[in-house]
Amino acid sequence: MTAVPRSLASALSPMAAGNLLARSTFGWPLLIGGLLKALYDVLPLLNFRALPTPEERQIRAAAMPPGGATRFDAAPPAGESGLPTRSFQE
Repeated sequence: MTAVPRSLASALSPMAAGNLLARSTFGWPLLIGGLLKALYDVLPLLNFRALPTPEERQIRAAAMPPGGATRFDAAPPAGESGLPTRSFQE
């Protein structure tokens, strides 16, 4: 089902690159590809920056009382965990 759109997309991109190179020798396909790659790298970073890393989760879990979660378990106060604080509502 997805083979046809994929094959069409893979056939259109070399045609578009050839068209851009025929109009200008600047290297637009490389510039556009680099910009798309940078966007592809930055968007997941921005999307997941509020999630704590596994190391931060371990530190927070170790700081939890033995009885389990309490109403104060959202985030440790600044300076107690040794980690920089983050605002989860950015």
